[in-house]
Amino acid sequence: MNSAKYFCLYSCCIPVKGFKRSTICDLQRNSYMYIPNYLVDILLKGNYKVKINDKNNELNSWLFRMAEGDYGFYTDNKNTINSIRKIDLSFEEIRPITNSIIDFSPCSNHDTSEIFSQLSQLLCESVELRFFHSETVENISDILESSNDSTFRSIEVLVKYNEELHTKDKLLLLFKRCNRLLKLTLHSAVDNYIFELDVNGKIIIYVTDIIDSESHCGVISKGFFSANLPLFAEAIKYNSCLNKKISIDKNGFIRNCPSCKEDFGKFGDISLQDALNLEQSKYLWNINKEMIDDCKICEHRFMCQDCRAYIKDEKNILSKPAKCNYNPYEAAWS
Repeated sequence: MNSAKYFCLYSCCIPVKGFKRSTICDLQRNSYMYIPNYLVDILLKGNYKVKINDKNNELNSWLFRMAEGDYGFYTDNKNTINSIRKIDLSFEEIRPITNSIIDFSPCSNHDTSEIFSQLSQLLCESVELRFFHSETVENISDILESSNDSTFRSIEVLVKYNEELHTKDKLLLLFKRCNRLLKLTLHSAVDNYIFELDVNGKIIIYVTDIIDSESHCGVISKGFFSANLPLFAEAIKYNSCLNKKISIDKNGFIRNCPSCKEDFGKFGDISLQDALNLEQSKYLWNINKEMIDDCKICEHRFMCQDCRAYIKDEKNILSKPAKCNYNPYEAAWS
């Protein structure tokens, strides 16, 4: 292959320019690779011709790696670049609420049937139930069964490990009683391991981390990055964690997230719909990564979830997430 060719990105592979370096995010395969910033400008112009066999050239070497990684391809025809249909990165969500977190402590007195009913009226599809304490399989099962007539498509449960929850037969019973249960995480366990069920990607995760309050939320880690189209498109325009979210903390107060300081009243005194009607309930939804200090020049910004509950400067709502140890100016984790 001695002839010169044009390099073309696949439509699902989107470059994101950072301060020190850039990423190419493959939104179809949920993968990404790092590239130098100058390469982004060349890729976006789409008119650079290269000799395929000249791998000693730095630019050609990068393009070769991208082709090998299936982020793009070579073509003889320059018009091919312009003819590829651009991926639609618009994000529109008509449902009032898409996700919710409900926290529990031994003193919680939640009317979960009513909570699930009101979340269903808001067309919520994803719910996470977090128990910071040990709970019986029977009680968890009762709560899950009260969601059977809901609009939920997925439910995740986080609960403190105990001997009863060590019995896989009892844990499997939870999944049988609630088809919407997709993930069960047991914190404060003896060992870290994963048990994958054979059906529909359902999973049981054991972690040794002691998660005894909502304060463990908001950690930014490379392990949490996800280069998928829904998250990427939403993060461009909205807050990648709090958009379309409404939650109830362990004391029954309605918040964007249980970690958020501001509450909108106590459930039972105010409905979820009335809380959602409050102007301040949607304020954090619209703070996206392009507005946040450090995040706006980070190459990971559209595949990373943001946390506005824990920030570096509490007087500046646009300050960097407090639990992010990545420095985009140096492209290094501390």
